[in-house]
Amino acid sequence: MNFLKCLKGLFFNAKGVRNNANVERRINRRGVHSFSSERERAISDICRARVLFEAQKNESSGDSNRSSRDTLCDIIPSLGELISKRTGESEVYWNAKENAYYKIKNPAAKAALKHSSPDDWAFEHVIHNILFPETAYELVGITRHYGELRLILKQANVSSESLPSDSDVDKYLREVLGLMPEDRYWYGNDVLAVTDVGARGDNVLVDDNGRLFFIDPLIRLKKSALEVIEWLVGPIRT
Repeated sequence: MNFLKCLKGLFFNAKGVRNNANVERRINRRGVHSFSSERERAISDICRARVLFEAQKNESSGDSNRSSRDTLCDIIPSLGELISKRTGESEVYWNAKENAYYKIKNPAAKAALKHSSPDDWAFEHVIHNILFPETAYELVGITRHYGELRLILKQANVSSESLPSDSDVDKYLREVLGLMPEDRYWYGNDVLAVTDVGARGDNVLVDDNGRLFFIDPLIRLKKSALEVIEWLVGPIRT
């Protein structure tokens, strides 16, 4: 399905939004795109993920009219310098020319902790982008690595190296995102929870204006990814 057709169909056929403020607020994803609302951005991200997955599926099965270049040996040289080996969820590359990081993310990593549905991993980055637009991911593509599918994500560099205080992080999670402490490590609500946001780590930075940047927090879903997205921004399906 054509990407623009997919986006148009989903956007104009969906009925209503959970929060009217989402439609009025201008959302600017750093270095990626601008959208008129969080809902519009989420629909765009979902459509792109679906189109790329379908293309990868067709190429892997030999249904594509062209030979696939979506292989690791072709992709890695263009990503930049490897700065983090295969640990945790991603291999991380630094691209100085683009002032950005590329991550080859293993969707199965920590799946038992994060997901409520087998298909959630395809839309993890969409939920991150809704919650943390200042560090939004761009889905660059999909590849096969170690015999399994991997997401290739791009994230603009945050120039600040300053760390916020615990109280700054706590205040943001409570007052901006509406998440409350669930235990020593997690903040959550009825549909999701986040962790790995402690001020003593390097996963949250603050600039001179006091703006927080959540780099790569762990997000646990208590409902399916699409249900969580709709809870956050309103209906996205007909």
